[in-house]
Amino acid sequence: MTSTLTPEQLDVYRQAMRRRAAAADRRRAERRDAGWALARQAADLLRARYGATRVLVFGSLAEGTHFGERSDIDLAAEGLRPSEHFAALGRLLTLFGDFEFDLVDLGACPSGLRAAIQAEGVAL
Repeated sequence: MTSTLTPEQLDVYRQAMRRRAAAADRRRAERRDAGWALARQAADLLRARYGATRVLVFGSLAEGTHFGERSDIDLAAEGLRPSEHFAALGRLLTLFGDFEFDLVDLGACPSGLRAAIQAEGVAL
C-alpha cells in the first residue's frame, strides 16, 4: 500500500501526533498528582472520622506508570471500625467525586491480598 501523502504532509501529521501524545501525558500526570492529593485527604478523613490507624495506597496509583484517565484510587486501611466500612467508602465517593475509590479493610481481607498490599502499598 502506497501513501498518497507528501513527505511534508507526513511531517505535519507526525508533529500533530507528538503534540497529542505530549498533551495526553500531561493530563495523566496532572490526574496522578490530583489522585495523590486526594488519597492523602482521604487517609486523613479515614483516620479522623472512622478510626483508621494506618492507610496505604496500592494499585495503579502506587505503581505509577499505569495510572490513567479512568483509574481509581485503591486504599487499604487498618483499624477501621467494621460497622463503618461502607459508610467510609460512601463518604469518600461523595467528597471526592472526580475519582472512584476502592477501600480494603486490611483486618478483614484474605491473607494473600493483605500481603500484596503491605509489600507494594505506600503508607500515607
